[in-house]
Amino acid sequence: MSTTIPKAELHLHLEGAMTPSLVRSFAKRNGLTLPGDIYDAQDRYIWRDFPEFLNSFDKASAAIRTKQD
Repeated sequence: MSTTIPKAELHLHLEGAMTPSLVRSFAKRNGLTLPGDIYDAQDRYIWRDFPEFLNSFDKASAAIRTKQD
């Protein structure tokens, strides 16, 4: 595919676009404790394979609780 043609993102999962710091702020505001195994010290999500990705995605998604989130 040509690199000169402008691209547009047509599909995005909100939960997958959240940074770890945003997930932590939602969790704190909503009184949740997140497990420490979904992101590392450099504030990056951790996964080695698709099942681990789904696990991190599900745990991060749990921080979304309100319309404000």
